[in-house]
Amino acid sequence: MNYDLLILLHFAANGLVGGICVCRLGKMHGVLMRVKAQYIGLLVMSAANGFSPILFSQWPTAVSILYVLWVLFILWSDGYQWREGAPKPALSADHWVMGAAAQAWSRGRELLREARKKLVELARRIRHGR
Repeated sequence: MNYDLLILLHFAANGLVGGICVCRLGKMHGVLMRVKAQYIGLLVMSAANGFSPILFSQWPTAVSILYVLWVLFILWSDGYQWREGAPKPALSADHWVMGAAAQAWSRGRELLREARKKLVELARRIRHGR
């Protein structure tokens, strides 16, 4: 077996895992600290694992490569939840409250616009005698 190919595959898979972690860390605004710590830990460990032939003189085994590919698959298959930012379970309570307040404010403004339109229509009908 050609170890150069195994090392390249191992390094590339760990690099992709690290890249996903960096992207998700960039979208973490108002996220629980434990979620940030999980992705920072995964980033550090993927870097250490990817550079293990250089740092620790450890060659990747088939099991370690399969494991990294499985972690990559899990992160990739969960990616749809991160397209608009962090998913709701990852957000802190403060972020949820602020998000709910912003939604309520927005809905209140919509209701006021609708009520104003109805009042304008009613006033027009009264003026025209209908």
